Amino acid sequence: MRKIGLVVKILNSENLLIKCVEEMSPDDLVTVCGVVKLPSDDESGIERVIYPKGQLNILARQEDDVYLAATAKFKTEYRTVYQNPFSTNSKLIRQIYGPPEEIVERVPVTQPARVDKRQSLDVVMPLVIQEGDGIYTHDIEDED
Repeated sequence: MRKIGLVVKILNSENLLIKCVEEMSPDDLVTVCGVVKLPSDDESGIERVIYPKGQLNILARQEDDVYLAATAKFKTEYRTVYQNPFSTNSKLIRQIYGPPEEIVERVPVTQPARVDKRQSLDVVMPLVIQEGDGIYTHDIEDED
């Protein structure tokens, strides 16, 4: 994950102002993440964990690098649907039924994963979004 911004103001239970170093567009989906330090006696050598708190939809640009965002409940997915029940490789069938159609769907954002609590370090990871929390893309890149 790569940090691209911060939550700067929480307007209400669903709307926030975020500041991003990358240009965003309406309906873009970003992830708010928390960072926790692991106990110093942990033998893994890992010092911290960046974890997702939730996702935000970009609603509108406010200033150069400030955006209005809302807690995400759905994301937009695109898929190709073929209108004929036969092989899509047939030129004749394509001429009769036409080209494939692009369908836009709004689907739930994510399902929570289940973990084995018996293997837990019991590190507290609050899911409440606060001012100063980072905004991340899903690119894998180290952050200082």
